[in-house]
Amino acid sequence: MTGFGFHAAPPAGHWINDPNGLIFADGRYRLFVQHRRDSPDYVVTGWARFSSDDLLHWEWDGEVLSSNAEGFAYSGSITATTPQGGAELEAWHTRHQPGAVPRERQFVSGSRDGGRTWSAPVGPFGPQGQNARDPYVFVHSGRRWMLVARPCDWGDAEGQSRIEMTFENAPGKWAPAVEIALSIGRGIMCEVPSLLCLGDQWALVASFIDGSGSEPKSYCGYWLGRFEHDRFVPDAGPPQLIDLGPDFYAAIPNVDADWPAHRMVIGWASSWATARTLTLGGGGSGGTIAQPRVIALADGVLVMSALPAAAHHGRSLRWGVAGSLTVKSAIADLVVDFEPGRLIAKRFGVGSWGWARDYRGHRIKHDALFFCDAGLVELFVGGLVMTVMVPGHNHIVEWRGAHD
Repeated sequence: MTGFGFHAAPPAGHWINDPNGLIFADGRYRLFVQHRRDSPDYVVTGWARFSSDDLLHWEWDGEVLSSNAEGFAYSGSITATTPQGGAELEAWHTRHQPGAVPRERQFVSGSRDGGRTWSAPVGPFGPQGQNARDPYVFVHSGRRWMLVARPCDWGDAEGQSRIEMTFENAPGKWAPAVEIALSIGRGIMCEVPSLLCLGDQWALVASFIDGSGSEPKSYCGYWLGRFEHDRFVPDAGPPQLIDLGPDFYAAIPNVDADWPAHRMVIGWASSWATARTLTLGGGGSGGTIAQPRVIALADGVLVMSALPAAAHHGRSLRWGVAGSLTVKSAIADLVVDFEPGRLIAKRFGVGSWGWARDYRGHRIKHDALFFCDAGLVELFVGGLVMTVMVPGHNHIVEWRGAHD
């Protein structure tokens, strides 16, 4: 395994990216991710599984859903039911078949052993096309609903990404998809949508790649909104950030069925710029999976906090007028300067490792919780999170706090 202590990371030589489902089955937490056994790229992928007793220490179970004649097993989601005879899982996923028309279609496989083995995929269901992927399926008002991303092509400066929504109106029959009215800039790819119910409001979470600069910029954001009849209606405006850093992507919530813990989201602790450059544990790339984050709605925004069980892996940072955190390796530095109402972060490194963020907001106050695991930095402050990978080994951490 790689050098990570409390994150889901693959064996050396394997690639992982998007999480596809976080469930509780057979008395353990199960995490499903995109996987390819021969990194360093993601194209011919299936799904792999991790297992855990505490959401912090993960066992690698290997590949569980593979590519086949219907195409590569791309991202998706899991639904869970409890019929007579035991729990049943359904893995909704895109089959990507290069050269086929349509190229991307949605299929489902079933499992009765916690996702260790799966039936042959059945389908297609719902939207399909040249770019139609990442089905997120959930149950609301007694029926199943599906979100599907229709991202513009990589590098298409005028392309328009969309997210569509449909529902199952009879067993195996899906209504025509409708587009959700969202503010997504031209040329920005949009992938991996999901919907979280937060009381009277819902949050539509999605991930984005802006390829307009010399290096692609990945980020994860959300819109709040509500259900009206057969669709989600978002609040106006662009998405709000769900993570301030450059290395958090493809966020997806846990599956509610039989879940013993808080409502959570989990994401890929990497980006397309980072993943293709990063080497872990002597081989392999793609990065790792972030800690699951407890999520809630407060004062009209999503707020996130670390798992209570993770606290002993972290460090509390407190400052008065100002403070400064530095994480150094032989090849990169991360510097974060704090002051009330403002956070300034810079990662110094060659090529795609250069990055900066200047965030101002009333939630930046006087304390934070900081984690560093094999160079993966996760900083929780004021209900916000910043995830940054600092490449290299033998990291040195320095904290300077100027107190009143």
